[in-house]
Amino acid sequence: NQVSITSATGDRPILNVENQNADNSPSAIHLYKNSSSPANSDQIGDLSWYAKDDGGNKIRLILFRGFQTDIAASSDDSKLSIYTAKAGSEVETLTLSSGNVGIGTSSPDTLLHIFKADASQTAHSDAQLAVENNAVAAINLLSGASSHGQILFGDDGDADKGVVGYDQGTDIMYIRVNGSASKSFIVDANSRISLSNNDG
Repeated sequence: NQVSITSATGDRPILNVENQNADNSPSAIHLYKNSSSPANSDQIGDLSWYAKDDGGNKIRLILFRGFQTDIAASSDDSKLSIYTAKAGSEVETLTLSSGNVGIGTSSPDTLLHIFKADASQTAHSDAQLAVENNAVAAINLLSGASSHGQILFGDDGDADKGVVGYDQGTDIMYIRVNGSASKSFIVDANSRISLSNNDG
């Protein structure tokens, strides 16, 4: 069965679902996969965006697709995948899977897993962020020309107990420790190393 709403007006058609209750209950649209034989990895709902290309072809450009990845009662798992078009192909761009987020991967290993190509390794169990590639894997910190790029290490008493940073204005790489604003280790623009000794 299908329901179609069609209009040639510029700002139409619009589907409004309005809730005028004075409580905190939301409006809702429910997609229910009522299968008599559910199975792991079942697709349970789609939301799609289509348009025409310059050849007049109707193509799907964006797809939200829900999966029931584990059907075991009381321990169900699910996944929401967002697909976008890239050079004429549909690519799984973002995945929300059982509490993890994957960019470029349908099976994120950690809370956030950014994937370019398979490195044939699983992220360490202590990692909350994984950046994966089968060649160079890099994280790029881009800061202002007179500012700093930093990695901060903190705990429950100090959000920047340790700092590894790069000063763009003076072109030095440095390390700060024990919550101090002083730099304990510096590599300058001429590759000279200086150490701060606070032991007296």
